[in-house]
Amino acid sequence: MQDNLETWRTYEPLAEDELATLRLAKEKLDELLDNPCTNCQYCMKSCPMDIRIAPIMEALNRAGMYGIPNGKNWFGFQTAAGGKASECIQCFQCEAACPQHIEIVGKLQRAAELFE
Repeated sequence: MQDNLETWRTYEPLAEDELATLRLAKEKLDELLDNPCTNCQYCMKSCPMDIRIAPIMEALNRAGMYGIPNGKNWFGFQTAAGGKASECIQCFQCEAACPQHIEIVGKLQRAAELFE
């Protein structure tokens, strides 16, 4: 505990130029990321089709960050045993469970178009 206290004893808030750099980085990430999924998996617990929703959301984000081939590879790896985006029956239970309020059904349709 003493070590932790010592770490924060010399704490100084970030300078304005450092905050500006962080803001720019956040803006760029927001542009690249398809969705704000945090991988909580509440959506998956409510899915009657056992769709691998959280990994599919990550595949969409990977496609935005690193290109569609990367997202497609992740999608294929994560859904090889089933739970593909195209299996969605549009019951919207996932969206009701999502604390991020992501329009999951539309994202699953987009993932099916891009990756399947």
